[in-house]
Amino acid sequence: MILNSLPVDIPVHSSINAMPESQREVDMARRNHSVREALLASSVLLVSGPAFAADVTPERLLNPDKEPQNWLMNHRTYDGRRFSPLARINRDNVKNLKLAYAVPLGGGAGNEYSVATPLAEDGFLYVTDSWGVLYKIDGTFGDVGRIVWRMDPKQDRQQRNRGAALWGNLVITGAGIAPRIVATNKETGKVVWESSFPDTPGELAKTPDLRELATLGPP
Repeated sequence: MILNSLPVDIPVHSSINAMPESQREVDMARRNHSVREALLASSVLLVSGPAFAADVTPERLLNPDKEPQNWLMNHRTYDGRRFSPLARINRDNVKNLKLAYAVPLGGGAGNEYSVATPLAEDGFLYVTDSWGVLYKIDGTFGDVGRIVWRMDPKQDRQQRNRGAALWGNLVITGAGIAPRIVATNKETGKVVWESSFPDTPGELAKTPDLRELATLGPP
């Protein structure tokens, strides 16, 4: 549609008028072609949206070795081995590791801590702090970490939080002294739904079991 609306005649510099008719036609055709290519490229950029991460499915969780760069569950595998098949860091060069960057988490309480295992998907990290705050951190640059968004469940005091679980396009976390499960959109950081369990205090400090979440859904 955009290409069809292009003008047929494109002004040509006066010095070209001295060229033979056939040469002017060749030059005009080249100019038309260049303009068309530029407009086509810009229209593709306009209609192309941001790249979104794929949904986390049972198939992905059951086959972690198909994407060894990711760490999609607390233990990575259902058998809890916590072993990465990546070989770039090994027993010979591990002694050479140095801090690449640090990302400050938490607030200003002074005694904050984290016991969560960060989840990794395509260079992005998902981790919680002792206030139950969930962070998405962009680690794709390699030398700096950038907080993409943070979801604060407004927990009234600190408690241990074992981290998040990925399911579909959601990041699932536990929060609150009166326990809650909170589902956050992986791309936007907005809360999609949450469920409360006031009769079971202290039971949701650990990572939710994905097999239970599969049948939980919104309240």
